[in-house]
Amino acid sequence: MRVRNILIFASLILLLGLIIAGCGKQPGSTPGEGKITARLAGTMPVEHHITKAEERFERLVEERTGGRVDIQVFSAGQLYTDKDMVDVIPKGGVELAQVNWAMWTGLVPSFGILNIHCLYSDADHFYRALNNEPAQEVIKEMEEKGNLKFLGWLYYGDGYFFSTRPVNKLDDFKGLRIRGMSDYDSVLIKGTGAAPAVLSAAEIYMALQKKTVEGVLTGPTSYVARKYIEVAKYPLENQIGWGWPFALVVNRDFWNKLPPDVQQAMIDAGREVTDWTRQEAKKADEAAWQMIKDTPGVTVCRLPAADDEKMRRIGREAGEKLLAEKIGAERANKLVGMVDALRR
Repeated sequence: MRVRNILIFASLILLLGLIIAGCGKQPGSTPGEGKITARLAGTMPVEHHITKAEERFERLVEERTGGRVDIQVFSAGQLYTDKDMVDVIPKGGVELAQVNWAMWTGLVPSFGILNIHCLYSDADHFYRALNNEPAQEVIKEMEEKGNLKFLGWLYYGDGYFFSTRPVNKLDDFKGLRIRGMSDYDSVLIKGTGAAPAVLSAAEIYMALQKKTVEGVLTGPTSYVARKYIEVAKYPLENQIGWGWPFALVVNRDFWNKLPPDVQQAMIDAGREVTDWTRQEAKKADEAAWQMIKDTPGVTVCRLPAADDEKMRRIGREAGEKLLAEKIGAERANKLVGMVDALRR
């Protein structure tokens, strides 16, 4: 009986050890373990074109590596929120991620050059900046400080205000509480006479429904997909942001362990989804706006030209001032000068 008890006890100890070892293993595998697995953390709804772009990236990489790589896409914030990514990616808590640069201006303050509202003349001007020196300088800093490798842009679409009350002139902003994501959103919101509110994406619908906030700065695709259209019936047609891409990134430590051909497959797939989302974002925005205009009970508002120009001036001047405070006037002026040089 004693021998039997000893054997049972030893078996339990062995089983416990195996369980602990299994729990300690990271979900993403390293190349030395055979098949390479990696999680891609996304935050957009399942049906959103950004999520479809991530699934496209997954498919391209898996096809081009002959099935040696298995990428698992977790959309809709299943793993982490936009805010979480700033801590998670540098530490390797997830291998790949869609990151919202508005959340990275604390770690990488120069990212603000891409967040200044109304700095860019149009979408083409913004895309030129992303493909030239202003953005390339910022990407390099992001890679160094964030312990990551940049793979491409995931174009979200253009930015607008959506409100629970009509906004037909600049004075109508006064007294509204509007949710934004970044310091650059906040200075624009304050400049209009409204008050910025800090909320997670998960809280916005309920806050709009209860009118604890009266507006949100977002894109038409999110306005429809996240169902804000049900509780904020007054979209403002005046555009205040172009393109608004997320960055597709991979943790540097994981990246450095990948074989060169797998790295190249990810780089190539990143370029392809960048091009794909640029076209898809435009189509998705157009489709969303058509749905918005066709929805009963929704009233599209528009500022007159003079107020629109004033709002743009507020966004640019307040944003440039904030950037100078964060990175110094000399560097801020240099980055703004790069953007202006690309204006046509």
